[in-house]
Amino acid sequence: MAKFFKLKKGYQTITYAEVVGKDLKISFADKNTVTLPLKKILVRGYKNLQLDDLYMDFDGSRIMIPAKPMDFEIPWHAIRQLTDPVFSKTTEEFAKRQQIMIGERLQSLRKARNFSIEKLSKKSALPASAVRNIEKGIVRVNHSRLKKLLDSMGCSFSDLADPKNRP
Repeated sequence: MAKFFKLKKGYQTITYAEVVGKDLKISFADKNTVTLPLKKILVRGYKNLQLDDLYMDFDGSRIMIPAKPMDFEIPWHAIRQLTDPVFSKTTEEFAKRQQIMIGERLQSLRKARNFSIEKLSKKSALPASAVRNIEKGIVRVNHSRLKKLLDSMGCSFSDLADPKNRP
């Protein structure tokens, strides 16, 4: 059984952020301060980043940087993911467990509808190997592929989420 990561008070709340040279210095309400290279956190495609005008949103859950085409957001968990090895490992383990559960649930829905992997592959226009790997939890499935698979079986996201929703 996996351990849960218990968040300390203030762990999720950003209290201060500033650009210092090519780095972003961030303080949290739990008194932790971290420094990240900007190149590690900024995404390509944003233009006119106004780094000197960055601000925290109303609840301190993310840093906002005015930019074009829209403001760039840096959520607290992205910062912790990059700076806290325990948090990073815990969230990766959680994501892996979730990936496996989604695969198992897709397989259950597929079998309940008497779909073979090949039939689902054809209806969803995804390779059979991709369907197999998703069901085994080997690969992460993105939203659009997941929707294709569910739609192909006449299912919805609520069917995926609730095993009590019988096919």
